[in-house]
Amino acid sequence: MVRIKNNFYRRRSTRRKVYKTKIKNEGYRRANDIFLTEIQEFLKKPKEYQENNRSFLTYLINELVERNKCLVYSIAKRYSNKGIDTSDILNEGYLALIESAYDFDGRSQFSTYAYLRINWKIKELFKRELKFRICPYSSITKRKKLEEVVVDLGNSLGRSPNEEEIINYYNSLKSEKISGSQELAVLRGKRDDIYFKRNGTSILDFYPSEKEETIKRLTDLINNGVLKENWKKIIHYHYYKGMTFDEIGEKFFNGLKKQNINQMEKCAIRKLRKLLEEN
Repeated sequence: MVRIKNNFYRRRSTRRKVYKTKIKNEGYRRANDIFLTEIQEFLKKPKEYQENNRSFLTYLINELVERNKCLVYSIAKRYSNKGIDTSDILNEGYLALIESAYDFDGRSQFSTYAYLRINWKIKELFKRELKFRICPYSSITKRKKLEEVVVDLGNSLGRSPNEEEIINYYNSLKSEKISGSQELAVLRGKRDDIYFKRNGTSILDFYPSEKEETIKRLTDLINNGVLKENWKKIIHYHYYKGMTFDEIGEKFFNGLKKQNINQMEKCAIRKLRKLLEEN
């Protein structure tokens, strides 16, 4: 009798949990629908109205991002430790989420539409960044350490070391490890194979590396005023001073959200990349 009674209460408790989860999911969908409807209606208004009420659109976007950030985290988690900083992956995911809010047509659930868009955007990030990458300060220091390790190993072997030798030697010396060949490719960039002389002198001592030339060209472009003042400020404080998007928004842009700072940074990088490719 006691066992039957316990089973009854257990089943009732399970039903209650399922019901609460269902209510929670329904509330989540309704909130998404409300914000998406408001955004779509706002975008249909005249341009004058949109310019005068830009802060309202920013509020709607920020609320939608806040309610769906778990979706971005879950997708970004699968791509972590693969050669690109998690913060960069998350920023790309947030950007894709904002784009999804603008382009959503209502034919499917927003979460499904946003999931596909975020996943595609992160994959594109990996394709793009493995070809060309402007590294944050932390990655630049790691790359410098890697160059020293490659030179030492090459001089001791008397030849250009392969990927496996570089990774094993680096991980045996440094506290921060290289996870694999993909991260190594990102850190080394587009540089060709390095060849060494047996007397302990590296070719790197005589010829400037591709990284140094690229940084010099980028610095010249930025100083020549090709970027807007806000873009220049973001690039300077994020890549040269190592500040986060949150810190930059709080200090220089009156508390602007990091997603908006990231958008401006992406525009600046696109312009710099285009100018570098043209030259």
